Amino acid sequence: MTIQNKVTNATSVLVIKSLFSFAVQTGYLTLNVGSFLKTPKAKENLADRILDVSQVQGLIKYGVKNDRDRLMLLLMYGCGLRVSEVVGLTWNDFKKHGDGGKVTVFGKGSKTRVVIIPDWLWVRVKEFEKYHRVNQYVFISRNHNKMNRSVVHTMIKRACKRSGIDERASAHWLRHSHASHSLEAGCNLRLLQQSLGHASVTTTERYLHISPDAGSSQFIECDSFS
Repeated sequence: MTIQNKVTNATSVLVIKSLFSFAVQTGYLTLNVGSFLKTPKAKENLADRILDVSQVQGLIKYGVKNDRDRLMLLLMYGCGLRVSEVVGLTWNDFKKHGDGGKVTVFGKGSKTRVVIIPDWLWVRVKEFEKYHRVNQYVFISRNHNKMNRSVVHTMIKRACKRSGIDERASAHWLRHSHASHSLEAGCNLRLLQQSLGHASVTTTERYLHISPDAGSSQFIECDSFS
């Protein structure tokens, strides 16, 4: 099997662009001709990485064995948080807000945002704090240290296996599911962008019209053509 058969066209273009960039940086070339190359867009498979509500419920109910792991999954799905954001949470980040709460999140690109916590999830947060608060971090290891992201990823893989969910699922699948389900329930696109911490609304727009269970074809009457 040749190298061309092992890598995608997109990867090949990226390698070439990187090579030309390196040549310019080292002074071997004066013009980066690789900058004129356009990277082919990969097929969008976001819909394949979205769990339905019953799958999320099964993952949280049957996949985890303790309150810590359950709350982490709830925050990733219920608030759309990244795994890095969840493990970095401290108790001082949480504040009461109406019947629920809000949490200050230190996100991607060193950007800070405030995420609203619905009342049903706020109850879970306060209940967990009552019995499990040890130090400043919300989620800690057995040694009372800050939770490591790799531990969370392993936990999710095991939870998927226990609950019969696709074992490719990850923490980000829960974030994808949050975005998709929120839009389906009527969430405003700009509000979702703000909640997820996307720098551009274009990123958030990927979640529009990706449900494999609905399509414009369902509104076409074909009986008259038979």
